[in-house]
Amino acid sequence: RLEILIESRPEMLALETMPDTEEVEVLLDLLTEFNVGIPFWVSFSCANELRTNAGQFFADAALLVAGHSDAVAVGVNCTAPEYITPLLQSAGNELPFVVYPNAGNVWDAQNNVWIGGKGSAFGDALLNQWGAAGAVIVGGCCGVAPSDIGALALP
Repeated sequence: RLEILIESRPEMLALETMPDTEEVEVLLDLLTEFNVGIPFWVSFSCANELRTNAGQFFADAALLVAGHSDAVAVGVNCTAPEYITPLLQSAGNELPFVVYPNAGNVWDAQNNVWIGGKGSAFGDALLNQWGAAGAVIVGGCCGVAPSDIGALALP
């Protein structure tokens, strides 16, 4: 699949919702092996304010990505908004950050429903924190509505 994608010569690759640095390491090795030369970012899904969903430190994950010459950013997606600021602050600024959190809802497996909707996914306070931590691209993932994204737009 990667070969087919590369043959289409995209301008950029977004490798998203990566839970595990071991998987990312394999992808980075393949990008190097194929001498792709296409700019990319990797975004990780994270379980809390320090770790990926696979339990590795996000700071280590960010360093792994920053070590690849074609990486232009590293980030966090499909993660609760309240975890984004500490994740970014833990990671240093070797690369710019991309962030597109989910709405912060939690899956209730017993009742098969999402709970915890807080209306707008994130406000100015979080956006300012993310910008101060080095985020240059901000968007939304699961549960973030078009109106939430519209509220992010500059006047």
